[in-house]
Amino acid sequence: MVLTMVMISIMLMLEPHRNWNDCKKYGFMAAGGGKKYSEQISRLKAGDILTAYLTIDRKDRSARNGFVGIGIVQEEAVPVSKFLYNGRPLKHWPLTQPAIFKEKDPQKAEHLVKVNWKKAVDRNQAKWTKNAGLFTPHGKVVSSLKDQDKTIDFLQKEFKIRFSDLIP
Repeated sequence: MVLTMVMISIMLMLEPHRNWNDCKKYGFMAAGGGKKYSEQISRLKAGDILTAYLTIDRKDRSARNGFVGIGIVQEEAVPVSKFLYNGRPLKHWPLTQPAIFKEKDPQKAEHLVKVNWKKAVDRNQAKWTKNAGLFTPHGKVVSSLKDQDKTIDFLQKEFKIRFSDLIP
């Protein structure tokens, strides 16, 4: 029997309206700012295995670039105004960064995909090794990890998880 899985890496660029702590706590990943970004996250399907790669503002010395989470997509992307956490709209929860709702233009609004995080770390514990040939999703919000064996091995070791165990 051959196990197959869709493994996706999502880049989360921290912006004034996005916060990794909110993503972890409320079970989502976000993309927005234009159709080219929201369409990428909208390709994700329930059951896809997702890795979160965080990029930070270089001025913030307390954080670092790297992988911060591994999870399974639970539901396809929706506009942030329609995202539910525990059956209630996200706007009713105490977010670290409530400005995620600021953009009213549906083309530019944040879109969120529901994620069951299996492993997640704080941003200052992002997993990365320089010059190790690891994949980074530069220039794209959503990228495939197909044929990225070094990165997959690195993620399994650093997060103490086996991706094959995530397949139902």
